[in-house]
Amino acid sequence: MTAQWGILRPDDLPSSRRLQSLGLNRAIRHFNDRAVPGMGGIWFAMPLVWPMFGIEIARKLDKRPIDVANAIEARAMIGGIESSANDPRVLGSRKLAGIAEREWTYERLSRRNTYVTQPFRQACTQPLAMLGLVKPGASRFNAFELSADGERLLDVFRGAYDETYE
Repeated sequence: MTAQWGILRPDDLPSSRRLQSLGLNRAIRHFNDRAVPGMGGIWFAMPLVWPMFGIEIARKLDKRPIDVANAIEARAMIGGIESSANDPRVLGSRKLAGIAEREWTYERLSRRNTYVTQPFRQACTQPLAMLGLVKPGASRFNAFELSADGERLLDVFRGAYDETYE
């Protein structure tokens, strides 16, 4: 027997997790946007950095930024699933669990709905523009280009990545 939310249950009983938002998601996004304009869907920094890497890499490889950003985010979630199975910020644990390691290719991970229908990237469109991390004028993600501030921020993360994985 194990305790889960204060209830004893058999170990072999499968856990089914459901999100009960009580219809408050819209109110929460509104409150967050009023508190810090443009940041309604962002909880931590990495969801801003993943799409920025996607924009940069897509421009270099002549690919669609949305596809590259989706693949980067899906791969980040796979890493999150491997390191902490019960973290609620890790999206797509059910769908990604069904993908074998040999299938972790760009072609597979860049497909729409590979791991979730609404990735973090969708919540980042407005904050990227509001924070000045992309050049002004474009409103669609595929048209974004990194601003000087965005490139400087990526340099910081790129340096941390290089030190960690060298």
